[in-house]
Amino acid sequence: MTVGRSNLPVLEFEVVGVAVGAALVSGALSLVAPYLASLTAALAALALAGWVVRWGTSASGERRSPLRRMEWLALGCLALGGALFLSGAPPVLSVRGLVLAVSVVPLWAATRTLPARSA
Repeated sequence: MTVGRSNLPVLEFEVVGVAVGAALVSGALSLVAPYLASLTAALAALALAGWVVRWGTSASGERRSPLRRMEWLALGCLALGGALFLSGAPPVLSVRGLVLAVSVVPLWAATRTLPARSA
């Protein structure tokens, strides 16, 4: 047995994209199985955390510029979706998982516009 680098490929994925995709699926399935709304909330939180890490770090170490309009819009959509999710109002109660999942999509779009990081 040798210690060191292996020749296995490193599979990288964008955590925000994966979290948003899984949130959309679980949000849609929460229409049939309402307990999946909690999974949607956890995935939305993971997407937000991934965006914060991606936005706050840079490969060269310089400070990030202030939030752009698209990023403010994405955070506003997520805040509105989160408020509707937590409100539990009767018109939204049955579709709250789907509402939260759809509100995360602009955050994914804002993440796609961030400059690429090098490892």
